[in-house]
Amino acid sequence: MKQKDIEGLISRWQGNGVVTPEQANYMLQDLKTSTSEQSGKKLITIVSLVGAAVLTAGVLLIIASNWTYLGKTVQLLLALLLPVIPLSVAYYMVEVRQSESVLSRVANVFGVGLIGGALSLIGQIYHLESGYTTLMFFWLLLSMPFIFVFRRPENVGISSVLGGLAIFTCIIEWFDDWWLDEQSFTITITVVFAAYCLLLYLVGKSLRNSVV
Repeated sequence: MKQKDIEGLISRWQGNGVVTPEQANYMLQDLKTSTSEQSGKKLITIVSLVGAAVLTAGVLLIIASNWTYLGKTVQLLLALLLPVIPLSVAYYMVEVRQSESVLSRVANVFGVGLIGGALSLIGQIYHLESGYTTLMFFWLLLSMPFIFVFRRPENVGISSVLGGLAIFTCIIEWFDDWWLDEQSFTITITVVFAAYCLLLYLVGKSLRNSVV
């Protein structure tokens, strides 16, 4: 329920004599305090998640600038450790300590974001000629299990975005190969993403019902 709905409910209780004016006033003050605290936590979470994304990009840029000076063994080890370390921290905090702190959520997003970086680095180490679409699909495949591990909306959001990007790049490559016209491209993109959004809605609805 929204804050205004709860305030209206409290006022109705007071009008019906269910609670006294003093009790109603106390409940309203407590509601305002609780709402203010929740807003502050949401702001901290948003800033932290944005910071995690920026930190991920910064780490990848630092490694990329010094990449040629590292041996192949060090490069491979570093690429594997990039996502493993933050994801291990997130798992320890969420599953072992049962903590839902901002740090655990940042480590979660940071680790899942670095999965893509690790895949790119491994491709560079062994000179794999895989395209952007292949990278996105592998990134999606490796990110999806963490939806069930951490059960956080951030993981669902990341996987949804990765899935959309993978489908989009796949369609672009397919149209480039077949040299189809722009109208067909627009219609295909619209239909595919409408179906994709419907699929996400149905999956989300199914998951919510299973939790309830």
